[in-house]
Amino acid sequence: MATDKIRYRLNLILLLVVGFFATLWFYRHLRLYVTETVLLGGSITFWTLWKISSSLLNWTIGGNRKTLGQQLIGKPWATEYLMLALFPLAFLYATTASVYLSYEETQSGQSTFEVAVLNRGNPYIPPITVTSVKRVAGRPFFLNFGSIDLEYRIVNPKGYQSLQKRLAPWEANFLRVPRDFQKLNLVRLVPSPAVYSKLPRVEDPAGNRYYLDIEHKGTRFRLENFRRQIVYTGAPEGDLPILSEKGNSTLLRRELDDYLAGLGFPHKNREPVVAELLKNTTRLASTEFQNKDKIIVIVGEKSGDDSQGNGKQLLKTVYEIEDNAMQTIWLELQHD
Repeated sequence: MATDKIRYRLNLILLLVVGFFATLWFYRHLRLYVTETVLLGGSITFWTLWKISSSLLNWTIGGNRKTLGQQLIGKPWATEYLMLALFPLAFLYATTASVYLSYEETQSGQSTFEVAVLNRGNPYIPPITVTSVKRVAGRPFFLNFGSIDLEYRIVNPKGYQSLQKRLAPWEANFLRVPRDFQKLNLVRLVPSPAVYSKLPRVEDPAGNRYYLDIEHKGTRFRLENFRRQIVYTGAPEGDLPILSEKGNSTLLRRELDDYLAGLGFPHKNREPVVAELLKNTTRLASTEFQNKDKIIVIVGEKSGDDSQGNGKQLLKTVYEIEDNAMQTIWLELQHD
């Protein structure tokens, strides 16, 4: 009898351990996946399965006061089965990882977000889409034996910084979209009147005389043929085209006009300059600018056939990046 009690208590402890890790494993890696794909639409729920199992375990045989659950746990073979369940469960727990994204309400009213999941610049899994209707999306990954560095990038709509996360076995990456993603700190470079007057027009066939360099964290990015145009930078190539088009707005026209008016230019002189700048925009791909980063902007004149631009510099100025979705920097002429 004493042996039966010891066995019963040992098996009960094993059952609690197995149940704890099974519940934790399910909750961490499978709960969201199952909830979104299997247990909706009137299908049987995990809670229903649990209630059925609980009823069976508490069912008594022939009026015996000892429940079926107690009888089973006290059996010698129960120890073997619980041990057999514990080892594969521990293996699953240690080698399962998961990625889930959750849609969060936005002030802009954007209802759909598409997120690319990359490893070393290559797709790790197909893009994940979350919407105001399908608010959670993702999946578990089984048999993971090492950590992997992932990059999460919102590809639609554009304008957000990428997010770096390490996915280790037994861990789950859960991200709120777009709440966990910061807006890109983009920079709009606009030539001041003094610089504008020295630059060639965009349509000038012999205008390849000036370059624009941006240095960020020791890396230099170059626009070889800088003309009378607005330059958008502060993000990789794929994030800039749509954003530069958005810059041609009424607000930007007003900002350019107000700046020139503040310098004393009459309206008849301001309008052609503003129109030409708005018409001619280009982009310079770079690394992502973070808040408080320092960038060095250089505008120089090319000397002869020297494409590296070792001629006279029109300006070389250090700017600090502000925590702003779009920062306008006016390129002022450097005075000797």
